[in-house]
Amino acid sequence: MVANGNVPSASSLSKERRIMKINKKAITLLVLATLLMALIPVMPMASAITAPTVHKVKDGEAQSGETNTGDKGDKMAVIGSGVTAGATVELYWDAVGDWDGIDGFLNSSKAKSSGSYEIWITVPEAVAGNHYLWVRDAHSEDSVRVTAPFVVYPKAGGL
Repeated sequence: MVANGNVPSASSLSKERRIMKINKKAITLLVLATLLMALIPVMPMASAITAPTVHKVKDGEAQSGETNTGDKGDKMAVIGSGVTAGATVELYWDAVGDWDGIDGFLNSSKAKSSGSYEIWITVPEAVAGNHYLWVRDAHSEDSVRVTAPFVVYPKAGGL
C-alpha cells in the first residue's frame, strides 16, 4: 500500500522496476568507465622546444651564420624557441646537471614572451672532440640537444 491508501497497479510497479534497473545499469557503467579512465596513463605533452642553433659572437653581436666549432674562450650564442614564455632557460655542456669542471651548467637566460631565447656562453676548457649542448626549460623541465655536436679542435702542436 502507498501512504494515501491506494494500491499501486502491477503495470506501474513494473514500470518503476524497469526504471530502477536502467538507473542501476547506468550508475554501474558510469563507475566502471570512471575506473577504466583512472587506469589510462597520462601522456606528457611532447616537447615543443626546437633544436637551438649555435652562433659565434663578435663585437657584442650574435653572428648570422651557424657554427658547431670553437676553441676554449670563444664567445657563442645559443639561439632557439619553443620554451615557456618568461621561463628561465638553462644551457648545459655535455650533461644536464651542475658544473663539475668537465660538464654541466654553463649559463641561463629568460625566454621572451614569444618563447624564443638567446643564451651566451664562453666555450669552456674541454677535451678536443665532440661535445653536446643541452637547453632546458626550467618551467616545463623539457630539454633538447643542439642537433649537431659542438666540436672543440686541439690546439696547434698538441691534443
